[in-house]
Amino acid sequence: MELGGQFGCRTPCVCKIEAPLSAALPAFLASAILCFSTCLPRGALATSNEAMRGSGVEIALSDLSSRKVACPADFYVPQKGRWDCIEISAQADNQRGRAVTAAGVFGRIRDVDGYPCLSTALDDRMQTSIASLGAIPKGVTPVKFIVAVDATAPRPLQLENFKASYSNAAIERQFAPFDRCELDPIGCALED
Repeated sequence: MELGGQFGCRTPCVCKIEAPLSAALPAFLASAILCFSTCLPRGALATSNEAMRGSGVEIALSDLSSRKVACPADFYVPQKGRWDCIEISAQADNQRGRAVTAAGVFGRIRDVDGYPCLSTALDDRMQTSIASLGAIPKGVTPVKFIVAVDATAPRPLQLENFKASYSNAAIERQFAPFDRCELDPIGCALED
């Protein structure tokens, strides 16, 4: 059986499915998925460092890169488990053409095996903001932000579907670094 279509690619894709349609449905579907995955651009079914673009994306993040950094003293890291801090650099393209006071970052970070490893989004069903960019002017601007990832996650890490959305500056203060007393309230109280 031959199936075809464009599937988001620039060129059409035609696949000859070896398993007959009358075969068990899982065998047919597995054969179809394997065939069509070869037609898609590299990384289309896996993860991609490309920015998400489209009418619903307010600030596209492109040219993503990451590097391991020391966790800042005022940065929240979960107490259980081992965590590394990574700094993500990107180009923020404010596509709506107006300066904003704050923007929340959304995206996923996966280990080499495809498992989520971000401290604030260890479950694929979570759609939470993972960082704040602060004020973003019109046009393209270089940005950086820090996130915590599982230190035991196999590398290299894969950055997936990163974008930012306009937000209220008061709400984005939730990502402001903790002060000394927020990190150690008992020690702070003992000093007073």
